[in-house]
Amino acid sequence: MAITALVRREAFDQRRTRAESGHMGRLASFAGGLFSGGLLGALLGLLFTPDSGDEMRRQLRARYRNAVSAGSAAADLKRLEMEAELARLTGVTPAGTAAPTPPAQRPGARG
Repeated sequence: MAITALVRREAFDQRRTRAESGHMGRLASFAGGLFSGGLLGALLGLLFTPDSGDEMRRQLRARYRNAVSAGSAAADLKRLEMEAELARLTGVTPAGTAAPTPPAQRPGARG
């Protein structure tokens, strides 16, 4: 009886060890593929770049500045939209002052 339990336990441990090593093998394979793909992409990018290094850096800097500028403008626009929505829902502007009440909602106003 004890030998059977010991054999079952040993078989279970072997299966678990194989499963764990398979997981680590897949992770190592993925990491290796990611690294080699990045390296291959960088090499191909260098080989097929149509401009000189200085010109390419200038273009990349200009693209980066344009992307940052566009992102900043989009963030500012979204902030203004959200502030307007907040003022509409709560009646309080972001500066902490009460939003002006439209004439139809003023007490005693005729509408």
